Amino acid sequence: MGRQNTQKNMAQYFVGTPQSQPIPSKKDRMARNNAGGYSFVIAPELRLRRWFLLGSEGGSYYQSEKELTLENITSLKQIPPSRILKIAQEHIEKQAYIRPYPLQVTLVWLTTQLDGAEKSEAWKALTRLVRSPFDIFRTLSYVKQIRGWGRSVRRWVAQFYTRPIEKVAYWTLKYPNRDGWSHKDAIHLAHVKPPTPQHEKLFDYLFKRTYGKARPTDVPPLTQFARGIKELYEATSNADFFEGEDLQRIKEIIAKYRLTWDVLPTRLLNDPEIWKVLIENSLVPATAMLRQLPRLTKLGLTDSHVDKIIERLERGRFMFWDILRAWAIYRSGESKQISFKPSQKIVRYLKKKLGEFFMKAEGDISIDGKVVVAIDVSGSMDDYASGLPIRAVQLARLFGGYLAHRLPSIYVEFARSIQKVNIPPKNIDEALQGYGSGGTDCALPFQFALEQFEKGEKIVGVVILTDSETWAGKIHADEVIQEIRRRYNPKFKAINIPFVANPSSVLDPNDPLSLEVRGVPAEL
Repeated sequence: MGRQNTQKNMAQYFVGTPQSQPIPSKKDRMARNNAGGYSFVIAPELRLRRWFLLGSEGGSYYQSEKELTLENITSLKQIPPSRILKIAQEHIEKQAYIRPYPLQVTLVWLTTQLDGAEKSEAWKALTRLVRSPFDIFRTLSYVKQIRGWGRSVRRWVAQFYTRPIEKVAYWTLKYPNRDGWSHKDAIHLAHVKPPTPQHEKLFDYLFKRTYGKARPTDVPPLTQFARGIKELYEATSNADFFEGEDLQRIKEIIAKYRLTWDVLPTRLLNDPEIWKVLIENSLVPATAMLRQLPRLTKLGLTDSHVDKIIERLERGRFMFWDILRAWAIYRSGESKQISFKPSQKIVRYLKKKLGEFFMKAEGDISIDGKVVVAIDVSGSMDDYASGLPIRAVQLARLFGGYLAHRLPSIYVEFARSIQKVNIPPKNIDEALQGYGSGGTDCALPFQFALEQFEKGEKIVGVVILTDSETWAGKIHADEVIQEIRRRYNPKFKAINIPFVANPSSVLDPNDPLSLEVRGVPAEL
């Protein structure tokens, strides 16, 4: 009843513009959004930062992945290439990205737009994003689509195949192919000349293997790792199931040559005895261990080796998104085609690691008043966020709940009406529950703030977590903000935290008291 009265009182002072229309005095800064309503259009640089951070993997509620990606790529032309390079370098330096794909495709495009030292800097930035040959193959896919082969591409590829033979043998034998690309393709198209006779033997094997003229057992024993691969193939080439002495021989080869899990034939990876050897000899890197938790649990390893698994994870260096993705999948008990009963000790460990990221952001905050923390729980926020196994609405609850507990605040959730007041999620588990539904009216949190002023509360601003695809309201958020400043608080502030790499915002980009951030933070 109170909120209805507030809206009636507001009508006495000004007439708002329906969200199906632009604000007449600001229509040059507004455009129709994907939901059919009108939003403000953010600056091209800010949109670029949104895309680098949030990506377009999986698309959004209103756009497919292809549509959202092409829209962002097209908008690159609105920014000077030199400036794009600096922004990309900044995001790489700060690891401000959930996935590296937008950075990779942008940097490949920049190599066609820049010259001299700046072009070299773009290739160096691409090198910094290479964690495995799979990153090389993905970059080459972008090269094929965007620019074609040239001298600078060949130089960039060659650097990975002219390194010391130990490194090249390890990469090429461990990661043979991905997405239709093989090392033979990269070496051939880049015209890589083998720097040593050992490289020449390895390249010869890779070419013959691709053309079916060499067997896995023909691996040239050029390094300790290559000798181990050769012995492993010889020990596993004649059977699909191993036990007794044969199994013991395989375990000895793995331990002796320190072969990691991802070079083993797939049929061995369903044997818990093999995984025991890998875990006990620290042959599963921390990042791989995190991804393989569902498999290890299915095989019973989280019962017998849970302490060693956690010890290995503890030595890893993970981004927030790595832990969040792993925890969301693991606690569900479902991963691709694997169903398993989660180890509660692992669940608690991952939850603790998530909490540590939030603890890093702790500090004293002094605010003279309260902040309205508003979570968009409409239907468009029900889509999965940035390729994560978590819905955008759940991610918004996670960060919004954190803000609500940390700040003097009033927490609200909204769609076409205010749905919750001062009931923030108590913990991470509670935040990642529930779904989004209904239409979107992003003016509601600001109307709610106006109502609090009517009741005598001192509100310093609103933090809204949304995709900005607003359409269902009879008034724009910006009009309510201006009325609040006119009547109650001339320094009233607004912050928008987006969840989709679109160009929309509910806030006026020319408003000096409004802040448009690039997205939920990659580093808290």
